[in-house]
Amino acid sequence: MVVHPEAVAEAEIKNGHMKIGYGSYHTIIMPQMEFIPLDVTQQLDRFEKAGGKILWIDMVPGASEYAMNDKKVKTLLDDARSISIDEIKGSIERSYPEDFDLHFDPGKDEINAGRFIKEGKQIYLLVNREQKDILIEVQGQREEDGNGKIRVLDPSTGGINKVSLPVKLQLEANRSIVLMPDREYLKQSLLSK
Repeated sequence: MVVHPEAVAEAEIKNGHMKIGYGSYHTIIMPQMEFIPLDVTQQLDRFEKAGGKILWIDMVPGASEYAMNDKKVKTLLDDARSISIDEIKGSIERSYPEDFDLHFDPGKDEINAGRFIKEGKQIYLLVNREQKDILIEVQGQREEDGNGKIRVLDPSTGGINKVSLPVKLQLEANRSIVLMPDREYLKQSLLSK
């Protein structure tokens, strides 16, 4: 997500996350810039002290939007170090909690995988980024014996199928699917143990 500096300056910071609108960010990637507003710098400093991570790409700003704030900005950014754009991938930890346990092959080079919580339920959105159909293998532990089930929703048809893991799913070019753990199956399965 791209966020506006004013949104950063006004964001709530809690438990190492910056809350902006409906988003919650544990890592902020700062593009090349020579100037940065003092209020944004102060907020980024609070974010980092709360456990958040800031990646400065290629350079760290050296001045504020007003000359009178330059010294304060420089002091706040004194320990900041920049990284190259090639180092971004290795600098970001896993962006979702451990309980999101579904994994996909192929990975992010061919699909985008969004992970969401809605009313306490996990939802995965898979988007085929390719101009061709691809086969996606879905793996993961949904219960102790590894025989988990998920529901697959095709937004283009409205169809919903229940499948066992692991499973291979055909995803058409530039299409998406939604995956949801089958909680009713899990409840029945746990009751029968």
